[in-house]
Amino acid sequence: MLNYLRQGAHFAQVRHFALAAVLLLAGGAPVLAEEPTAAKTPPPTAEQLAQWGRELDHDVFLVREEATQQLVRAGLPAVEICRRVLRQPTPESGSRAMHVLHQLALSNDLTLLDGARGALEEVTRGKSSPLKARAEEVLAQLNSQRQAVTLAELEGLGARIRRTQYVTGFAAEEVVQSLEIGQDWRGTDDDFRRLKWLTDIRQIALVGNRATDAVLNYASAMKGLKSVQAYRANITDEGVKQLANCQQLEDVGLYYTPVTNESLQALKAVKTLTAVRVYGTRATPEVAAELQAGLGAGKVDFRHGAFLGVGCITVDTSCTISRVNKDSPADRAGIQQEDVVVAFNGAAVPDFETLTTIISKLKAGDVAELQVQRTALDGNSQPVQRKLTIKVPLGEWPVEQFIIGANRE
Repeated sequence: MLNYLRQGAHFAQVRHFALAAVLLLAGGAPVLAEEPTAAKTPPPTAEQLAQWGRELDHDVFLVREEATQQLVRAGLPAVEICRRVLRQPTPESGSRAMHVLHQLALSNDLTLLDGARGALEEVTRGKSSPLKARAEEVLAQLNSQRQAVTLAELEGLGARIRRTQYVTGFAAEEVVQSLEIGQDWRGTDDDFRRLKWLTDIRQIALVGNRATDAVLNYASAMKGLKSVQAYRANITDEGVKQLANCQQLEDVGLYYTPVTNESLQALKAVKTLTAVRVYGTRATPEVAAELQAGLGAGKVDFRHGAFLGVGCITVDTSCTISRVNKDSPADRAGIQQEDVVVAFNGAAVPDFETLTTIISKLKAGDVAELQVQRTALDGNSQPVQRKLTIKVPLGEWPVEQFIIGANRE
């Protein structure tokens, strides 16, 4: 100990930390606070970093504490030191290395965040041990601590966060249902690295050309993700292939995006899927049928992308319109509730399933011819049946149909 304390510069550091430790115990400044020095401390050398790593298990408490805090201050270079310590840890050095990584992962620096998290995840992939359990606990704490911050950061960059409040007793709980990356997005692809900290988000929606493959690269690491919906997004087959790593995924929608059969082939690897919708893409119905065969009870809804905008009920063998969506192609063409669809492009329409099957084979922009029977009143206010032929330019499915909580009306 005397030989150690004779090292003048290091002795000054120990004295400095003794005072800092007292302040912390008394509720003083946080560890990561910057010291009010006139000049910034030069970055530590490799020798200093290695020495602090060894001192995490030093016999003297103050030396262990000083080494711990020096590694926290060192930032990114300390991550590799902690990795080395955690490969052959003692109970003391392992606990302290874990603490260092936890503190580093609270930084706003994305590279430092990723490095610290990656080191902790390495420990969780090891054999069962107290250290592995501790790493899992630290990651759970970090996810909870980082999620609110991450959501605020993403909102600041233009993401849309859709929340739902549930009232239980006298308390209200807020649940984030969907995160949308759309035309308001102002961040870079690198900013999507934040997504891995979101563990309780059910759906991610990609809308428009600012949503790229980079989103899917990181979304696949979101633990609670159940649904991915991409509408006119700037994504490719390579991006969709990343979803093969998302083994809890249940629902995927690809709408008017330039993906091909390669995307459908990739989705075969996701065994948890229960619903896939493919509208207006470059994929083919034959490969969609192959995907359907592998889903079992799940359903693949493959369409070329045309949208009419009605709901129907089947009465006997007639398809009666029960709903006309506002501002839909059907609404603009003058189709009315209670109209009975007799034929669509010359084909008889006995029920709604037949109608949707016919429409599914058409593309947005195609012009369809509907024959409908409409009940009207004659000059004596008596109901009469009239047959009308109505031409309808078909449109695209609106994005609101597929995103949780979407409301753009």
